[in-house]
Amino acid sequence: MRRRFRPSESWFLEERIALSHAAEIAALAAPRAGLRVVFHGAVTTTTRQGVDTNSQVAALSGTGRVPGFGPLNLAGTLNSSFVNVRSFPDSGRLVVIARTHSGTMNLTLTGPHSDLAPRTATTSHFTFRVSRATGQFASLVGATGTADLTLKVRGPSAFNPSHAGTSHGNFTLALKQG
Repeated sequence: MRRRFRPSESWFLEERIALSHAAEIAALAAPRAGLRVVFHGAVTTTTRQGVDTNSQVAALSGTGRVPGFGPLNLAGTLNSSFVNVRSFPDSGRLVVIARTHSGTMNLTLTGPHSDLAPRTATTSHFTFRVSRATGQFASLVGATGTADLTLKVRGPSAFNPSHAGTSHGNFTLALKQG
């Protein structure tokens, strides 16, 4: 005798797929609710000095993690210039790349003049804007927030005129949307 299976309810494949991706959907909601991430990594700052000028370029390379979303890579530069005793705002461009989900984010940072080669841990406060985003970050285009950068390097300091060159150290960058 042959028996047939007849389910008591109608189950569609689409419903099962949605349930199997519940964690991924929750992860996507996290950045929309307000991006919060802390990056740690290495910084190399190049200091150039002239008679009446001082400029610094800090190259950042690090990693961070958004809970439920996964690991992220960060790379980019910050620029600081002090010309003719006038202070100009620091600025920078950073790129964030999701390692396990598809997506990239370009961040534009601005903030007050600061030393990008401090010998003691120093925190500078910036604002950021997401200027471009793809994949999982696409909904964040135009988002703004704060970026707190803590630097500590070994090598020349910008505020010591006899020192110019390259400094190496570590950084922590905390991004908070809103």
